[in-house]
Amino acid sequence: MDYLVFKSFLPEIFLSSCILFQLLINVLLVNNFNFPILLLESISQTFFILSCVFVLLWNNKIEGYFLNYLFINESNGNCLKLLFILNALIVLLIIAKSFKFYLLNFFEYFFFYLLVILAALLLFNAMDMLSAYLVLEMQTLTFFVLAAFKRNSVFSIEAGIKYFIVGAIISAFFLFGCSLCYGYFGTLNFFQLNIIVPFLINNIQNEGYYFVLCALLFIIVVFLFKFAIVPFHFWAPDVYEGSPLASTIIFSIIPKLALLHFFIKWLYLSLMTFPELFWVMVSTGLASVVVGIFYAMGQKRLKRFIIYSSIAQSGFLIVSLSNITIISVVASYFFLVNYLVTAIIIWALVSILYYYKNDFVSFYNSKITPFYLSDFSAFFKKNNSWGFLILLVFFSLMGIPPFTGFFAKAFIFYGLIISNINYFAIVLILINAIATFYYLRFIKIVFFDTKNFDYLFYHLHTFFNSNRVFYIIIISSTILYLLLAVFFEPGISFLFCYKASISTFSGF
Repeated sequence: MDYLVFKSFLPEIFLSSCILFQLLINVLLVNNFNFPILLLESISQTFFILSCVFVLLWNNKIEGYFLNYLFINESNGNCLKLLFILNALIVLLIIAKSFKFYLLNFFEYFFFYLLVILAALLLFNAMDMLSAYLVLEMQTLTFFVLAAFKRNSVFSIEAGIKYFIVGAIISAFFLFGCSLCYGYFGTLNFFQLNIIVPFLINNIQNEGYYFVLCALLFIIVVFLFKFAIVPFHFWAPDVYEGSPLASTIIFSIIPKLALLHFFIKWLYLSLMTFPELFWVMVSTGLASVVVGIFYAMGQKRLKRFIIYSSIAQSGFLIVSLSNITIISVVASYFFLVNYLVTAIIIWALVSILYYYKNDFVSFYNSKITPFYLSDFSAFFKKNNSWGFLILLVFFSLMGIPPFTGFFAKAFIFYGLIISNINYFAIVLILINAIATFYYLRFIKIVFFDTKNFDYLFYHLHTFFNSNRVFYIIIISSTILYLLLAVFFEPGISFLFCYKASISTFSGF
């Protein structure tokens, strides 16, 4: 039995062993090689380790549990882990580009990156609030380091300190909610809570009812903070803007899938017991969409524009989860998976532009400045391929057919209507119609605006290596083809999301 449990968690055990081995071997090599060579070696090591984890997950068909159901490994959940590792591999290739711009010649960065991956994999397996807290804290502490990784930048240090302060407060919220739950129910395990909570709720007095309600609400607030949902979004723009670009990409892509997987488990237990929590989810979700839209309209910097756009997109996800049904859960997974694909394309574009901008300013001895929306004036006239790529990506974010963004949002609206939440579905549709304005504003700048034309983009094409750009365009075109294919043939994607939903409710 012990051998089977070991094989069930073999990918996680392998990854944790490789993290330790990578750190030790690179410390020994640091005295014999200079940092740029060791940096390339670290990137290659990380890619090889994640590829091996992907193969182990693909071949892992054994289910098991560990330490009295602190962690479980369910076969249907492997599809989510495989998608997560695939995202991590693509993100690794993207963040490697930004290291030249930020001069982050430290091999330890990829040690922390693998720790983030390990924490997310363990969060997929967590079936106890204690194990979830330990895993989330490991991931959060790693994020603190990644935010402040550029030690000679005041903005990076400020981002790390802000993240540390608000992260410590949120961790206290999580612990307080868990202590209230344990004080009343005597357990934090999902298997046991699923049996105990519905029985006790029907037999407790008013004081105990509100006692448990506050406990569940505290933990919901923690996950709303993790998704940067209004009014718990205040930290995200400053932290994401001040962090190095590689860290911002990790924050906005890597943890989302694992957090959603665990959050749905907790929401199922909470909403089935306390239906009034529905109003908390709906109000915060709609507020996130509205705040994200109107703050994005006033942004001038590209990075903050993308950040507020992600806050608005997360609002759609929270509104969909306000009523836990199989349709809403499948719709949430479908929406998040397609949003992650779009986010990968956007951040890849930003990373590549920063990479070549660094070459430009180095050649002309200019000062490096952040990208502004006005810098993209008439960008399409100078580079048709990249301009057309921007058009397609933002059309998908707006929900314009035939891109899969339309289908993802339509499925969320369908889930709300099926659940008889018609008024909120109509409000969300109207808000989404308004949201197209700030995307169209950026597209207008790229295609038609000629004011404030940046001299950089006039000469940027001279720094593009034709072979590299060719392969990048091929990869981007392939991803966009998959976006279109999902719209015209969504059956495979729905089957994947349905399997993910089954794994989420395992043990309930």
